[in-house]
Amino acid sequence: MIRLDSTQTPPLVQEDGAAVLIIGSRATPAAILILLGLLLSSSSALAQTTTAQQLGYGPNDKVLMVHADDIGMSHSVNVATIEAFKKGLVTSGSVMVPCPWFPEIAAYAREHPELDLGLHLTLTSEWKYLRWRPVASPEKVKGLLDEEGFMWRSERQTATKATPLEVETELRAQIERALQFGLEALIKELGVKLTTWREMGKIA
Repeated sequence: MIRLDSTQTPPLVQEDGAAVLIIGSRATPAAILILLGLLLSSSSALAQTTTAQQLGYGPNDKVLMVHADDIGMSHSVNVATIEAFKKGLVTSGSVMVPCPWFPEIAAYAREHPELDLGLHLTLTSEWKYLRWRPVASPEKVKGLLDEEGFMWRSERQTATKATPLEVETELRAQIERALQFGLEALIKELGVKLTTWREMGKIA
């Protein structure tokens, strides 16, 4: 950070753990311009660094990061995901709380906190026979329920049937259930998968 100062403070000090460059009133305009040029050029170089380079690879290396989605949907999905993690085939994954096999993967996540897992908040249940219901009490989220008592199959149905309050209630219920299962680490990596909610207004 650059700060203009007329005091006799040394040119480089530590402030709140960060280096602060203080330019005194006697500094010449040319010196200030040189310093600014150096800072801008270093920032530009950092911005041009590729993601591969930031991960320790070369600038021309192609890096594939595989993410396991919809964990908890079924026992077979959990088993396949766990094996993929063990073999290094996936580097991260997201867990769906409303799904029937959520407790199984929640137990595994507690035993393996080193895994890069997050929550996949969900408001739909699109499969033909494998369906799930909201975590929140049905009377509080009636707009999220189809005629069979499950979540709607499509995002459009959810967007047109549910209210913003019902959506917020369900998302909070999923987060609270994850916490009840001891998955605080997943909350920190929370990722919300929502398509378009313009018709529903802002969700707090």
